[in-house]
Amino acid sequence: GKYRTTKVLALTSNGRFVVARQGVSDSLAALGMNQSIAIWDREAATNAPIAQLEKTRGAVVLLSPDERHVCVVDGPPEEYIEEPTGKMILVFKARPVHVYELPGGRKVKEFQSEATEFVFWSDGRLCAIDKGRVYDLETGKVVKQLPPKIDDFDYKHSMGVMALYANEKKQPNWVRVYSLESGKLCAETTFPLFNFVTQVSRDGTVIGWTRRTWNNIGLRDRFLERIVDTASAQEKSI
Repeated sequence: GKYRTTKVLALTSNGRFVVARQGVSDSLAALGMNQSIAIWDREAATNAPIAQLEKTRGAVVLLSPDERHVCVVDGPPEEYIEEPTGKMILVFKARPVHVYELPGGRKVKEFQSEATEFVFWSDGRLCAIDKGRVYDLETGKVVKQLPPKIDDFDYKHSMGVMALYANEKKQPNWVRVYSLESGKLCAETTFPLFNFVTQVSRDGTVIGWTRRTWNNIGLRDRFLERIVDTASAQEKSI
């Protein structure tokens, strides 16, 4: 139909495996309309996906460091529910977490988690992050507790293998990027608003962001607009 879209969510370094979202646009999916997540092997004899997850409402997709597993976290971490009084409140909920192996596409693990963020640790363990606490999804063991504050910078959330801290008392906001595992400071820079950082590179030195507009204030997934290379202080428009 006219609302059908395709968006690539992950791609292995050799270009063989592609994970993409198909279906309606993200804004319509948030209203409950269906999307699907599919994994393709570009070397396969047919054009059919090797794995497919139907009726998703948006998803987070992660590739393991050795690119032998794909994790798909299905749906948003929160939803509005109506109380008996008629008041709408925002609540966090458990989401299905699916793990597929490559190259076969077989589902090898499935979890339920109320965490808002997920990451593959360098040793291949799939971890969830909840309020700065990093824990192994399979064993429940805490892997690391991120400090709530470093100097004058408050922990905000993680992006991939990086943890983002911000000093929002300064104008513009001052942002630091730390390695989740080592705690090493990888980069620092300023942004008009911290909440509009959209992506961080695996080494933490390149940061993507977008300007605040009426069209993206309520969106969870905002489109990348500008890239800042903190090592060279160069900034580029997309």
